[in-house]
Amino acid sequence: MKKLLFMILILLITDLISFSYLRTLYLNRLDYHFEPHSKIFLCQKKDIILEEIDDFIFEEYFDVLSIRDLII
Repeated sequence: MKKLLFMILILLITDLISFSYLRTLYLNRLDYHFEPHSKIFLCQKKDIILEEIDDFIFEEYFDVLSIRDLII
């Protein structure tokens, strides 16, 4: 019986210590400020097969993706 009470006491103490530690972390937390970069990613829609060079339309063959498109 003494061992059981001792274990319960140890568990309660560790639980209180853990709770106070997590509480201080929660109260002192900092916001993460995300700054998007202007790097872009080109995604090819389809293969480029042209009869003439003047037939090329950029938007028809590529998607331009950036992080700003996702945020806005």
